[in-house]
Amino acid sequence: MHRKAYTRQGIFGEVFASIQPFAYRRAAGHRLWLSHFPYFGDGDRGQIERFPEVRLHDNGIDFLAHGHLHCTEQWTGPRSLHVGLDAWNLTPVNIETVVDMIVERATA
Repeated sequence: MHRKAYTRQGIFGEVFASIQPFAYRRAAGHRLWLSHFPYFGDGDRGQIERFPEVRLHDNGIDFLAHGHLHCTEQWTGPRSLHVGLDAWNLTPVNIETVVDMIVERATA
């Protein structure tokens, strides 16, 4: 996303198995997208939604786990779950909790 991000890719490669803008996995039969950013249109920390060009668009079906907002809300949209530490009392949220929340939201 940033013009000179490639200069630090080696450092991140020493820690992470993959470096990509987004990914998805299955969670209790639902597609769960993983991205730093919430869905396009689901807001930002200020009045202006930053980086719209790299945000996924909500298709009305799939769920998204994201960070970026630095807020205490867990659900930031109908299918957009904030998994940043600030939404979880500075404790990492485990995947089982995320899956349980998705199942509950999908069946509501």
